[in-house]
Amino acid sequence: MTIRSLKAILAACAVLWTSGSLAAELVEGRDYETLSTRLPTSDPAKIEVLEFFAWPCSHCYELHPFMERWSAKLPADVKFVKSAVSAGFPTWVPAARAFYVFESIGETKRLDAAAFKAIHEQRVNLFTEASILDWAVKQGVDRNKAAAAFKSMSVDTQTRQAEANARAARIQGTPSIIVDGRYQLLGVAAKSYADWLPLLDQLIAKVRVERNIKK
Repeated sequence: MTIRSLKAILAACAVLWTSGSLAAELVEGRDYETLSTRLPTSDPAKIEVLEFFAWPCSHCYELHPFMERWSAKLPADVKFVKSAVSAGFPTWVPAARAFYVFESIGETKRLDAAAFKAIHEQRVNLFTEASILDWAVKQGVDRNKAAAAFKSMSVDTQTRQAEANARAARIQGTPSIIVDGRYQLLGVAAKSYADWLPLLDQLIAKVRVERNIKK
């Protein structure tokens, strides 16, 4: 064995030991819970972090800047996915559909934070298709494209699938974060949403360790 090979092995062991230490600090029932039904993920090769959210949800609005900063520095093996749902409120359905409308026409990244701001700071009515389209046009969105997307089968399918996944995960509300389709972040002891991020990183580390063990 060469010196270079030995150093590589020691480095790999150090990474695994660190990940294991982080994961060992988690307490099931306090920091996370295991889902009874595993959710499908969009890319099995990566560790998916799925956030169920709703633009009208004030807690989602509070979490958004934290997740935005966190997701801007994702490791190569992690994928962040947002899933808009109505959280059981019929009046929130149009906003959930709007997320997939904007996603289908390539406007989600630009309008995500703007939609939160419109609802929670500017008190804009984004609870009907018509009001959402009027607002979107003011943001530079093509009305015809957005209107067509609202009525498209793909948006309808995405909206229904998101609601079905939320029911399968048995989320109690929004925001809810699922890691690798298996673990739901709880953060019972967290004092703020800022405290969620270290727990989220620990859950990701836990999944890494488990995947290494399976190999």
